[in-house]
Amino acid sequence: MTDVKLDIEDGYSGYFIVAFVDLLGTGAKNAEIKAQPEFPSEMLEREVNKVKTFQRNFYDIFDAVLDTEKRFDSQRPENQKAVFEKLKGNDVVSYAFSDSIIFYSSLNDKQDKEVPVSSCYTVMATLAYVQLWSLSRGHPFRGGVEIGRAAIFNGNQILGPALSDAAKLEKQAQFPRIIIGEGARKYLQLYNQLPPDTPAKHANRSYAELCVGLICESDEPNELCKKDADKDKKSILSLDIHSDFVESLFRDKQQHEELVTKARGFAESQVQRFTSQEGNDEKLACRYRHLLNYLGERTEGQ
Repeated sequence: MTDVKLDIEDGYSGYFIVAFVDLLGTGAKNAEIKAQPEFPSEMLEREVNKVKTFQRNFYDIFDAVLDTEKRFDSQRPENQKAVFEKLKGNDVVSYAFSDSIIFYSSLNDKQDKEVPVSSCYTVMATLAYVQLWSLSRGHPFRGGVEIGRAAIFNGNQILGPALSDAAKLEKQAQFPRIIIGEGARKYLQLYNQLPPDTPAKHANRSYAELCVGLICESDEPNELCKKDADKDKKSILSLDIHSDFVESLFRDKQQHEELVTKARGFAESQVQRFTSQEGNDEKLACRYRHLLNYLGERTEGQ
């Protein structure tokens, strides 16, 4: 991938990894708020608090991962710090828009950083962790991760195909999970095949291997809830919460299993909710059945 450097206002353009994450359920709640005969101040306040909690928890976990990396860096011997500083990627930047959060990092050779794939690892590993953590607490979200061209402007905002493609992938996820794009797959595959004949190449290849280990592939219908959907399937790449590497991100195996169990419990409760006479929404029930499959357990009769 050729480096492209171009000043745009006070920013730059080039290739980026971009993640677009969207909290589920706010669309339905907005419709409910709109339908109220009187101005629903309390409903709006509850919805704002839910989104603020979602964003705060997301940032807390993301910051914890970054702080861990910084702590390891600070413990290195002084004569190694300059070398390891080069063997890193660029910083991961984020900002929130309504109930969505955008994460990105430049994959260019900016600030003399020689291992851009480490930024991919930071984004993907943290998203996998937060995804399971959020599901275990009943806060489902969808996401898309893509690598492509984009530009920075107004300090920290990003614009370009990488962002729009990540947002399209988020919409493509028909149940709560994080879809990985074709551009990201090709990028990781390229770096996964590097000959490890220099420290930078070895580090990039190692991070690419870690990222590939976070991804699972499945053949799924374009529209999950259609009766004849099996006739029209396509291959989907998504983050795998069951990978050995994701499990290693937690304190121990038991903590990982506890969160998976809680996430399954949430998915089961949503299936029951949307199959009840009061909920009665087969489309949403179907999607949460597929979430159960993704989490590794099927509902009865599935």
